[in-house]
Amino acid sequence: ICVAYVEKTWEVLVNPEIIERSRGLVASTEGCLSLPKSELPVQRHEEIVVNYHTAHGEARIFRASGMDAIVLQHEIDHLDGVLILDRTTRNARRHWLRRAGFALLP
Repeated sequence: ICVAYVEKTWEVLVNPEIIERSRGLVASTEGCLSLPKSELPVQRHEEIVVNYHTAHGEARIFRASGMDAIVLQHEIDHLDGVLILDRTTRNARRHWLRRAGFALLP
């Protein structure tokens, strides 16, 4: 389950699955509460289609673009165990890890 603010309303998405992705990508800078004080460059699909159920069990399909698509991809990544550290560049990841005080292998 994830909760996201899309189309100017809070939406509960149960078992969301991205079923379509645009070829086009958009670059943005994302922060994450799981990684305090993080702002990392990430590329996301410009448009996605998400299949999910509401909190009441109703099946829905949602086509998202712009910030809605970015937010949904970010939140669905969490459900899949993926953080923005996994989506950023190698250099940005190394910089964040050093700044956060994590020891790095050579």
